Amino acid sequence: RPVYGLIFLFKWREEDPDKQEPSCPEGIWFANQVFMAQFLELIVTNPHQTVNNACASVALLNIVNNVPGLKLGEHLEQFKEFTADFTPALRGDAIGNFEFVKTIHNSFARKMDMLNADLQLKNDASARKKSKAKESSEDDAGFHFIAFVPVQDKVWKLDGLERQPQNL
Repeated sequence: RPVYGLIFLFKWREEDPDKQEPSCPEGIWFANQVFMAQFLELIVTNPHQTVNNACASVALLNIVNNVPGLKLGEHLEQFKEFTADFTPALRGDAIGNFEFVKTIHNSFARKMDMLNADLQLKNDASARKKSKAKESSEDDAGFHFIAFVPVQDKVWKLDGLERQPQNL
């Protein structure tokens, strides 16, 4: 079977924004979670996931939506068409509102994880407001899934916590 992309788990760290593309290149389908971070009044450099630990789901969608001719099924095809002209941030927001993906994503979560997700986000946001001046240490960094995918004869890093994709 073909390999369409790779997903790696990394300890989160802020990347140099100069390495990212200034905007999402034509022909690259990329969703990020920046909009949700701003919406929740969290900073983009938050090492914890902003959309209920959805980074693996976002990474998968960033891969499959960049494979020409891949049969995605009715729901994902409609979603890809619907979001085709969206910015990466709006695509990320659309993923957060896409019941089909949320249902599948949540089916892999433990019941307790789902019950605590909202409370954790609220507590993280409160803690950040109280300690804006403090720098988070390397030990506080969470883990994060990042997709790597070949598109248009280049390899792209599609990190859902970054504003734009990065051409490697």
